[in-house]
Amino acid sequence: MAGLLMTLNDVQAGDEVVLRDTGYPIRRELVTVDRATKAQIIIGSQRFNRDGGYLRGSTGYNRTRIEAATEENRQAAVIGMKKREVEHVLHRLSRREKLSEAVMDKILEAWKLAGEVPDDSD
Repeated sequence: MAGLLMTLNDVQAGDEVVLRDTGYPIRRELVTVDRATKAQIIIGSQRFNRDGGYLRGSTGYNRTRIEAATEENRQAAVIGMKKREVEHVLHRLSRREKLSEAVMDKILEAWKLAGEVPDDSD
């Protein structure tokens, strides 16, 4: 991808788009386009309409869709992915009594990447 995309009409195979699952909570993640046709964008086994980005065959309010990777929604997707990574680590460790120093450092680093914790390296 040469630069950030502005519309779904610019998307080609190999480009990154933001997959937005509108369930609760809203989930965003960066995905790579496998194939793009005149009317559809294909990611894995899912087909999305180029016009609007909605998952083909889905109806209703909480529909999964894709968005072109602008700076704003790309950053939101990266932060969301980092937050989910932290949630998964904490979930796996919730039954243990004590977290190791390495695990604590990994959690802190993920939070720093997500912009949730100020960097203390002065």
